[in-house]
Amino acid sequence: MAKRGAEQISPLYKMAKKHEGDTEEESLLDQITSVIFTVRDDLLKGQSLAVSSLREEISGLRTDVTGEMKELKSGLTEVSEVAEKNSRRLDDLEQRIIYLEEENKQLQFKQVDSENRDKRSNLVLIGISEVVSDNSLEEEFH
Repeated sequence: MAKRGAEQISPLYKMAKKHEGDTEEESLLDQITSVIFTVRDDLLKGQSLAVSSLREEISGLRTDVTGEMKELKSGLTEVSEVAEKNSRRLDDLEQRIIYLEEENKQLQFKQVDSENRDKRSNLVLIGISEVVSDNSLEEEFH
């Protein structure tokens, strides 16, 4: 397995091929190659674990975000319902204000008219006697 792995690391493999005749060096190169591939495999496993961990974390975050989005949508729905209710209530109040303003104008007119009618009895006309018979009024205006 060490030789097959050595073929994958071409510069190291080429160096090993140059020194093939030397068995002690060949053994040392095989050990180095074995250690390199062990480290590489460990790094790949660590990288795989890191990727797996990141995927799990992303999945958890996605779940959290989805839950919060549902809460926000629910809150937004409630706010929209309250806003619609308040809008209808405001429309009703505006109509009531218009009605009350018109009624107020009518009552003010009636009050002014009533006051003016009361003031008529307080009029003093100079030259006309206060006690007037029916006949004297007719004579005076004819």
